[in-house]
Amino acid sequence: MSVNRDILLSMTDPLALQKLIHQQDSVVSCAQALQAGLSRHAIAYRLRDGGPWRTLLPGTYLAVPGVPTQAQQETAAILYGGPYAVITAAAALRFYQFGQVPQQAGDAVDILIPARFHRMGTGFVRVHRTWHMPAWARGPAAHRYASPARAVADKVRWLGDLREVRALVGDAVQNRHCTVAQLSDELRVGGAAAEGHLGSSRRNPVRPRGRIA
Repeated sequence: MSVNRDILLSMTDPLALQKLIHQQDSVVSCAQALQAGLSRHAIAYRLRDGGPWRTLLPGTYLAVPGVPTQAQQETAAILYGGPYAVITAAAALRFYQFGQVPQQAGDAVDILIPARFHRMGTGFVRVHRTWHMPAWARGPAAHRYASPARAVADKVRWLGDLREVRALVGDAVQNRHCTVAQLSDELRVGGAAAEGHLGSSRRNPVRPRGRIA
């Protein structure tokens, strides 16, 4: 009975909210729900125990039952981070179809935000405040990804295994995800020690694999 009531409830949501939820992998922020016409009481009712919504991150909700997918977590991370947030590191590398994506225990969604904003990491999202935001980002509004060079540079900064660093840098350069110059520039900005591995990547080229253009 409760399930049927929740289905009817979702069907009566404002059309703008239904469209937004569909476009954003069934993830919506509190601000978006309010702007679409829901009251705070209506949001709280949907978030009740056994209700159709659940909180993923502060002020960010999943509007369908079940465990959130990777895409839903990335959408939630962007909504939590704000309008200037950009996904970087492992999640961005997967978007660009890298063959070498080092995994770390408790791998989270890493986002970059301008240093002038104050937002703390929580749950499955790690927030990195920076004075050097990417010059461009790719993807729809709910999935903004840093450039391949920036994603590699950020991941390298947080790796402790030099073998993984070499493999990732080699994947980036040899398979033409980005140029040596682009990667070198990004590494130099952050002062990453991995810049020295670019030389060996230049000297040992391999046939590139297919990737997203």
